Amino acid sequence: MSVEIGKLLEQVQEAARKVQDQQRAIEEERLRLQQEKDAVADQQLKLATIVSVNVGGTRFDTTRATLTACPDSLLAELFSGRHTVVRDANGCVFLDRDPTHFRTILNWLRDYPGGVVPAMSDAARHELLVEAKYYRLPIEVPEVRSEACPTTCLVEVETRIIPPAPAPAFGAFAKPCGFGAGGFGAAAAGAFGAGVAAGAAAGGAGALCTPPTQML
Repeated sequence: MSVEIGKLLEQVQEAARKVQDQQRAIEEERLRLQQEKDAVADQQLKLATIVSVNVGGTRFDTTRATLTACPDSLLAELFSGRHTVVRDANGCVFLDRDPTHFRTILNWLRDYPGGVVPAMSDAARHELLVEAKYYRLPIEVPEVRSEACPTTCLVEVETRIIPPAPAPAFGAFAKPCGFGAGGFGAAAAGAFGAGVAAGAAAGGAGALCTPPTQML
């Protein structure tokens, strides 16, 4: 009985080894086929005109000429066809980077070597320079200075509350009384004016003049 059990265990172990050998052979064949597929894809990439790039989950379609415009860059190296690249499930070349500024990088490459980058905030400028350093691209990003745009900058206006002016004294509105042609003559008017001035000095600036009684 024990002999039969021992033979059965040997048979099971032998069958398990065969299964493992078959699985190992299948995996090796799969890897070989994948390598051949990648090699073919890399050759196609070298000859391709339009290339699809997956940057951090965002797909960009561009030309190989654009990606390899800067000869010393990492992108030119990756898309030259000399290296094996990582691909996603759809066959696109995958770059594990933030896609936020990759469109700006492509626009810069399209006009290389005269590509320019628009002005942007300090935070966005720092992020773009980090990506440019990773891709080995000599991108220059202009700094934004507030004094460079006086017509568009906000101007701080000081607001002050001006108190109302004090009301003038009543006497400031008093004027010497005058009469028309039927009243006193010039001499009488002058004498009366002098008297009013004297009275004002004696009684204060606010004294009112009293018209004289006309002589018959």
